[in-house]
Amino acid sequence: IEGYLGIPLFDSSSAAIGLMAVLYEHPVQDVPRAEGVLQIFASRASAELEWLRKDRALRESEERYRTLFERNVAGVGLSTLDGRIVEANGAFVKLLGYASVEELKATDARALYPCPEARETFLERLKANRVLLGYECEVRRRDGSTGWTVENVALLHDAQSGQEVIQTTVIDVTALKHAEHSLRESERRLRHAAKSAQLGYWHWDVVSDKVSWSEEELTIFGLTRDKWTPTYAGYLEHVHPDDVDRVRKVVADAAQVRGPMTYDARIVRPDGAVRHLHVTIESTRDETGRAIEMFGTTLDLTDRVRAEEE
Repeated sequence: IEGYLGIPLFDSSSAAIGLMAVLYEHPVQDVPRAEGVLQIFASRASAELEWLRKDRALRESEERYRTLFERNVAGVGLSTLDGRIVEANGAFVKLLGYASVEELKATDARALYPCPEARETFLERLKANRVLLGYECEVRRRDGSTGWTVENVALLHDAQSGQEVIQTTVIDVTALKHAEHSLRESERRLRHAAKSAQLGYWHWDVVSDKVSWSEEELTIFGLTRDKWTPTYAGYLEHVHPDDVDRVRKVVADAAQVRGPMTYDARIVRPDGAVRHLHVTIESTRDETGRAIEMFGTTLDLTDRVRAEEE
């Protein structure tokens, strides 16, 4: 090798990305001319190399996005305002009960709502806000059954098509909705049973001195929530004067022992009526043994006591 010419390659930001060189078997005769020709090729090579690097980076980015899209445990979908489903991942397809992405994409998005009004309400809110976070939506599955989802939705402009598209991320909360319904139904039955049995329940946070009573507890005492706020001192004011000291002692003892205690006592309602109660009381204590809360139930025995007296 008798001659050598080399020119560094730079990208559009002036960062070095390579080197173009020519090796000669004889000394270079016209160096300026050879450098000029090499510079032309180097410029084209730099542009091509930069494009290849950007294209590879774009493909890698798209592959990462596709992997994230497909493996996301949440349902992810893309649709148009007129109801055309553009894309969806496997979790979205499974949530709606379809066999494949292609089958779901062949479905009008409007068919995924239980009624046209639900779709219209959704679109009105989305157009007004552009972004909806935590949007609860009832959906219709492929088999006609309905479920519930919580969605994060964004209305975006697609530069490629020039259209506005709806990007949706959803999670299925149907089981949670059913559990909430079952809980509400259980609470309703419990309230009905407590009312029928004239059984009230109460809770006293000893540290903050905050007391809460059930509606049936208030009914037993002839009180209403809008006119009276439960407190321990207020409770003692309604206890019959002959029973107050004994009630105080039982409450003090209950704060010191483990397990429930019971006592019978009379109360005097605001209208002067005397009621006979059976109270169960239990405490929770901290690591030092100090009572931090007390709770229990109140059973109205008045009818039974009167029947026994007769």
